[in-house]
Amino acid sequence: MTTRTPPGLGPLSKLLWRMTCVVFFVCCMVCAAAYWPSIHAEEEPEPGLTVAFDSEDYIQHFSVYRAEHNTITPDPAGSDRRVLRVAIPRDGHYGASMQIRMKEVFGEEPEEAWARYWLYVPEDFTFRHSRAGGKLPGFTGRYGKAGWGGRRSDGTNGWSARMGFARPENIDVSGDVGLIFYTYHAEMGTWGDHDGWATGLPRGEWRRIDQYVRVNTPGERDGVLRGWVDGELALERDDLMFRDAEYEDIRIEEFYFNIYYGGGHPSPVDKAFYFRDLSIWSGNDSDGPSLPGE
Repeated sequence: MTTRTPPGLGPLSKLLWRMTCVVFFVCCMVCAAAYWPSIHAEEEPEPGLTVAFDSEDYIQHFSVYRAEHNTITPDPAGSDRRVLRVAIPRDGHYGASMQIRMKEVFGEEPEEAWARYWLYVPEDFTFRHSRAGGKLPGFTGRYGKAGWGGRRSDGTNGWSARMGFARPENIDVSGDVGLIFYTYHAEMGTWGDHDGWATGLPRGEWRRIDQYVRVNTPGERDGVLRGWVDGELALERDDLMFRDAEYEDIRIEEFYFNIYYGGGHPSPVDKAFYFRDLSIWSGNDSDGPSLPGE
């Protein structure tokens, strides 16, 4: 920073003048730094739905199949807020199974959508089996026909793109818990595709998860999946076929809040995941959040 000293000042006055200029400059920079995040945040469109998971009222946003293992608890990271704990009991598979119907929120089923939530893996989370893993929330268009439980997608009956968790060494990623997209699509094999994310999760810390899906042009291999951890792109596919030609009505039906252990093996020990601050955007009525790779 360069300052021009007013004429006619003595040495002490000049020093005081320069010090005043420096203090003013620093104050301006501090104010700008404090103000900039609020400006930047305003650039991101408002989500069509937010669920804080800080009270039992969260359940009103979901069609519920399984939620008996859900509880609102203090933040395991020690903040003064409350969060959602989803337990998976020993010798069990569920978790939770809840759906947000996109048409009920946005007025129609979109062809592209974004979801964001915060995920915490507790310190005592462990894997026992060599192929241990399970399912986490994600978008689907199952329509009660295909896209889960071995019900194969063929381009005419539905699809799904849930997230999942896996042993990190099985998908060649660092961290304590690996992430995947577990995808049922028209060209799948017997079971869904397992696409490992490039970034794993640590135990004992909150991480922000973002995901994006765009269904394909009917009959074309141009469906898109993207996933981010703390704003860093961790997975991208742009070659998926969710729907065949003339099946324009297969779209994004729901956000499927599915927490499930397995596979075939039940959980060998009690497990839990923690969630907070779910947000969903639809491409039909707004742009989604600005993220690297978009």
